[in-house]
Amino acid sequence: MSAVGLLCRQYLGTPRRNPNLRNGVKKLMEYAPPANAPNIYFEYYATQVFHHMSGEYWDFWNGDEATKRRGMRDILIERQEKDGSWIRRATLTVRSVGELCRRRSLC
Repeated sequence: MSAVGLLCRQYLGTPRRNPNLRNGVKKLMEYAPPANAPNIYFEYYATQVFHHMSGEYWDFWNGDEATKRRGMRDILIERQEKDGSWIRRATLTVRSVGELCRRRSLC
């Protein structure tokens, strides 16, 4: 829920240079991005937080080619099927349709 709170602070006008906001984003960086245990809410809200922080924060979230650290963009690509889709049509269920919508909202 930290990502949601930080995003709300951003929407309410807290400037990027605010020390409390920066501390919160640094805490998010400790858990980001989650490759092995996808969490729809964290991924969605944290993506927005890092986008609004821009600069080095956004670069961190998207990975670092110099250090070979994978970012959210890399993780999303890895989750795709070989044909570029997110879920095989033969396995669609109510849950998988929700997952499909979540993944598309992160792109």
